[in-house]
Amino acid sequence: MNETRDINKQQETGGIFKAIMNWVVEKIIHLGKKILKIFIGITKLFLFTLLFLLSFPVFIIDILIKGIEVIIRKEVVSKIPVNNKYIQSYIKFYNKKFKKTLVIVVFIFSVAIEMIKLVITGIGNIFIWIYNLNFLSFITKPIYQYVLKYVFYFIKTFIIKPLSFVLNLIIPKVYKRYYKENKNDIYDAAHAYIYLTPALILILIFLIYPLYNTFIMSFKVKLNYLTGEYLGLGLNYYIDIFKVHPRYVERYGSVLKAIWNHKQGFWRPFINTFIIVFVSVPISVLISLLIAVFLNSIKKLQGFFQTIFFLPYVTNVIAIGMVFSMLFNQDHGLINVITQQSINWIGPGAEDFHIMFALMVYTIWSALPFKIMVFLAGIQGIDKQYYQAAKVDAANRFRVFRKITVPLLSPFILYITITSCIGAFKAYASVIAMFGNNAGPTGNYGAAGTFVWYIYNYLNNYGEPGNIARASAGSVILFLVILTFTYLQMKVSSKRVHY
Repeated sequence: MNETRDINKQQETGGIFKAIMNWVVEKIIHLGKKILKIFIGITKLFLFTLLFLLSFPVFIIDILIKGIEVIIRKEVVSKIPVNNKYIQSYIKFYNKKFKKTLVIVVFIFSVAIEMIKLVITGIGNIFIWIYNLNFLSFITKPIYQYVLKYVFYFIKTFIIKPLSFVLNLIIPKVYKRYYKENKNDIYDAAHAYIYLTPALILILIFLIYPLYNTFIMSFKVKLNYLTGEYLGLGLNYYIDIFKVHPRYVERYGSVLKAIWNHKQGFWRPFINTFIIVFVSVPISVLISLLIAVFLNSIKKLQGFFQTIFFLPYVTNVIAIGMVFSMLFNQDHGLINVITQQSINWIGPGAEDFHIMFALMVYTIWSALPFKIMVFLAGIQGIDKQYYQAAKVDAANRFRVFRKITVPLLSPFILYITITSCIGAFKAYASVIAMFGNNAGPTGNYGAAGTFVWYIYNYLNNYGEPGNIARASAGSVILFLVILTFTYLQMKVSSKRVHY
């Protein structure tokens, strides 16, 4: 009996202990669930707060888009076809009197409404997630039920709706109809301007502003670049650049001789630049086109030859200039060895013709790689059906080249010609690579000087008053020359280019 009682006591004690353990485990699990809920709730709060903060840049972009929409839409009011004379007179009056003011007012109202919507929506979203957290419901539910619900209603009814009403009131019905019909196009245009904005800002900072600043400096007489002081404004440097000084006319005997022989002045570098443009560009375009046709015709080792022809494009310009200086050396240069002559190409006392010839060879050779790659890409993009049809008609290779390849490559030829002319007008690195800062051998200073070399001569001596202004005037003239030349090329070739 005693043993039975002991067993029963042990069972009772074990049952109590088991019950205690079950209770402890249950409480631990419950506490773990609570902790997990709290953690999930805090995580949700953090994530949606972060989402709200991250949505702010999107809001800014939307505001910019709305502003650009306003600017775009204000221009289309007068383009709406309206037959009613009263509406036409209203549109004229509206465009004349209120358009600029309306743009500002509409933009301000759009920004105000969107700001309020953003703040209210963001606060509302955050609060809703807090509201849904069970462990904070005893605080959030009364606040929302008795306070925020009426605050949101008040803002929506007495702020957002009146602002929207005013915005809707000041926009004409004619515009509303046009906007409704062309909403997608307006949004696309606005988004395009937004995405272009970073590039336009960079262009404005690094291109437009320097051009503007150069143009202004070109008029400042005796400008001291270090102190910013100048005597006044005038066209002095534009006149001085084109003027041939009487003492040089007297020294060389005539104006033409003075222009050619005074190599430190404006006219000799100007003439040299035009020689480079009109000689090197046509020859380099023709040679590169023929090489591209040849490369396209071979099948084996095409990639190898492409690499060989492209290597000069990625080689250092100064290194190539040194190589060409050795090629044209009078004593042991490869050119004289092959021709078995002893011509002084670029040595001391070399003639102008030989100097320019050596410079032309270097310029043409260094310009080939990029042109070859562009032409080769264009040729490989031509539909093979044209060549197959020509083969059926038994057309010879020259006729195929003249009637198919060249017309279909005309957009590439135009692009290469324009960019090559611009590059030739800005020739400077090739001159420095072969002849150094003197732009010519000893005893023939400036014989190979170009327009850009002339400008840099004054830029390098920026400490002397007036040099920066003179260089700026030269830069403006060069810009106008390139602009005019490019425009003429576009006009002349517009009827010959086949897209």
